[in-house]
Amino acid sequence: MMPVRRILFLTVAVCVVIAATAGLRRLGSVSPPRTLRVVERLVDRVSHEPDPVPGRARHHWTAPEMEREWKTATGDGAVMFRSPELALDEADEVDVIVVTLPPSRERVVLLWNDAPTFSRGDLLRNRRELFPSLMQTTRVAVRGEDIRADTLTPVRHLFIHLPAGTELPAAVSAIEVYSRSDRLNEAGSGRIRVAVAGELRDAVYTRPGEAIDLTTDVPEGALLSIGLRTLERSGTAAARISFTTRGRETSVFDGTVTGSTWQEVRVPLLAAVSARLRFDVGRQAPSTVVWANPSILSPDNDARPNVVLYVIDALRADRLGLYGARHSPSPFLDELSRGSLVFGHAYAAASWTKPSVTSLLTALHPQTHSVGARFYTDALPDGARTLQGDLREHGYLTAQFSANPLSAALSNLDQGFDEVFGPEAFAQPPEGKITSDTLNERILPWLRMHRGDRFFLYIQSLDPHGPLAATGAGARDPYDVAIEANDRQLRRLYEQLIALGLDRQTLFIVTSDHGEAFGEHGRTGHGQSVYEEEVHVPLMMHLADVLKPARVEQPVSSVDLLPSILNLCGVVVDRREIQGKTLPTDGRARGSGEPIFVSSFVYPEDVDVKDRSRVQATTIIDFPWKLIVTAGGTGGEPRLELYNLQADPGEQRNLAAASADRVGALRARLRQFLANQEDARRQFAARYGQPHASHPRRAVSPDVLEQLKGLGYVR
Repeated sequence: MMPVRRILFLTVAVCVVIAATAGLRRLGSVSPPRTLRVVERLVDRVSHEPDPVPGRARHHWTAPEMEREWKTATGDGAVMFRSPELALDEADEVDVIVVTLPPSRERVVLLWNDAPTFSRGDLLRNRRELFPSLMQTTRVAVRGEDIRADTLTPVRHLFIHLPAGTELPAAVSAIEVYSRSDRLNEAGSGRIRVAVAGELRDAVYTRPGEAIDLTTDVPEGALLSIGLRTLERSGTAAARISFTTRGRETSVFDGTVTGSTWQEVRVPLLAAVSARLRFDVGRQAPSTVVWANPSILSPDNDARPNVVLYVIDALRADRLGLYGARHSPSPFLDELSRGSLVFGHAYAAASWTKPSVTSLLTALHPQTHSVGARFYTDALPDGARTLQGDLREHGYLTAQFSANPLSAALSNLDQGFDEVFGPEAFAQPPEGKITSDTLNERILPWLRMHRGDRFFLYIQSLDPHGPLAATGAGARDPYDVAIEANDRQLRRLYEQLIALGLDRQTLFIVTSDHGEAFGEHGRTGHGQSVYEEEVHVPLMMHLADVLKPARVEQPVSSVDLLPSILNLCGVVVDRREIQGKTLPTDGRARGSGEPIFVSSFVYPEDVDVKDRSRVQATTIIDFPWKLIVTAGGTGGEPRLELYNLQADPGEQRNLAAASADRVGALRARLRQFLANQEDARRQFAARYGQPHASHPRRAVSPDVLEQLKGLGYVR
C-alpha cells in the first residue's frame, strides 16, 4: 500500500498543478458587483460661467507706478518694460490682463513669459499687439485662452514693448492682472473645470452664503455621487446637500470640507418624478466650495463591459514574446495573449505621441485633426468628438491616468474625461519620469472606489520611453528591463480586476502609441520615420466569453480602435467623420483589407524647429507591400522606398527601382488619401476650429516642463 504521507503529498501536488493551470483565474472567485451607470451629470445643467473680468485685480499698476517699479531696457530702436514677478499660488494662474490705452497713434506690444528673459520662440509666440484709438481711452482685455495658447509654463512676468522715444504714460495708462482665483471669488456660483494638484474634474462652485438649486428626476435605486473640497488648499467650509421631494426636505450631507483632499460622497436618493437638489455653503465659511462631478447613478442591467485601454508609450511590437521575441521581457502579456485577440500587424497613425494618441481617441488621421503640427503649442479643439466623450454620453464614468503630458490636458485630450490624473497628480521621481508602479498607486485605489460603476479607464505609461536607466557591462538591455517593469505592473493591475470580480466584464486592451528605433535605419528614438521599428505596435484585446482567442494578421490601424470599442460596448453614434473601420473582432480577416496609412507627422509650423532633417514621411501599407514617400525638402524630389514585409520585415531591400508599376499604383492611392485628408481637414476646422487657436491651454508646473525636456519633447 502507498504510505499515507505520500498520498497526502501527491494530493497537495495535484491541487497545486490545478491551481497553476488556472493561471490568471486564481483570484476570480469574487462575484461581480452590481453595476451603476451615470444617468445624469448635474454639472451639465449649470451654464453660468464666471464673469470674464472680475471687479478686483490681483496686481494693478498705473503708468507712474510702472515707471517706478518695472525694469527698463533699450536697444534695437525700442524700449522694454518688465514687471516685477507676479505673486501667485502654485495652483493659480493669470486669467485676464487688462491694458488701458490713452488716445494715441502708437501701437503697444504686450508680452508675457515665465522667466524675466525671452527666447526667439517666446518673442514670436507670447505676444499681443494692442491698438489704441485716436479719439478715446481704450481698455483691452487679453484673456486666459490667448495668454496660455502658446506657452507651457505659468505666466510670471509681463512686458510692454514700445518704439524708442515713446514716453510710457503716452502709450499706457494702466495694467491690471486678474488671476483665476480672483475671477472665481468675485463671480459667485458657476461652473468650472477645476485643476487641483494635477487632478482635473468638472465642477460647480459656490461662495460663502450662496447655493445652487437643481431640479431633476430620480430613478429607482439611484445614488448621488459627488466630490467636495474648498478651492483654497488651506480653506475650510461648512457644506450641505439637501434633497426635496413632495415638499419634504432631507439633508443627505452636512459637514465640513477642506482643501487638503477630495471628500468623496455617495448617498442614496428616494425615487421621485421631480426632486430638487440644493448645494449650499454656510454664510460664515471663509472659502469657496467646489462640488465636483455631481452625478446621478442608477442600477443598470445592460451587459455592456467596462473598458481599460492601456497605452504603453514607445513600445515596439517585436520586443514582446507574443510577437516573436526570443527572450521575452513580457511574461504577463504573453500569458494573457493566449486567451486574447491579437493583431499581428497593428500600426500607429503616427510615429510620435501627440498626433498618434489624438488619432487613437478621435478615429481621425493626423492630417485631419492636425494636432501636433505645432508640436506642444497646439491642442485638440474644444468640442471635438472623442472615444471618452462618446462613452461618457452613454453612461460610462470616464477617467484618464497619463504619465505623458502630451496625451493629457496639455493637448486638450482630457476633454470628455470625468477625472484626469495628469503628470502633476503623481509624485515626481528623481529621474523625472513617472513609471507604471507610480501610476498604479493611484489607479488601484480608483478601481476599488469605482468597482460598482460602469467605467472607461485610459492609462498611458512611460516605462519604455527614454531616457532609460543605464546598466553595467553584460547587463540586460535597458529597454527590455523597462518593458519587464511595465509588464509586472500590468499583471498587478489585472489581478486587481480579478480580485474585484471585474475581469470577466472588462474589455482589456493593450497597445502603444508608437515604437522606438535603435539604429536599424541610422536613427534612434521615434518621430523620425515610418519604418516598422517606429510604427508597428502591439495590439491585443481581451474580453472573456465575448472575444475568442485568435490572431489576426490583416494590417489594422490605431484609428480603428474607437469604432471597435464602441461596437463592443453596444454604443451607436451617428458620426460620418469617423475614419477608422471596425476591427475584425471575430478573429477572421476581412478579405484583403483596406490599406493602412501612417506618417511621421513632423511639426512643420513649429517656430522653434531648426532641424532641417525633420521632413515628412508617409507610408501606405497594402500587405505585404509597403511604400514610403519621404519629402525631399526645399522642393526636392521625394525619396521612394518599396518593401515586401513578408519577405523582408526589416526593410533592408528597397525594391522601388525594380517595381515602377507597383510604386506608381501605391503612390496614386497615397496621393488620393492625402487629397481626401485635405478635404476632411477643412470640414474639421469648419466644425471645431483650428487646433492651435481654440483651446485655453493649462500652464504646467516647472516639474512637468522638466519632464518634457527629459523626454525629449522640449529642446
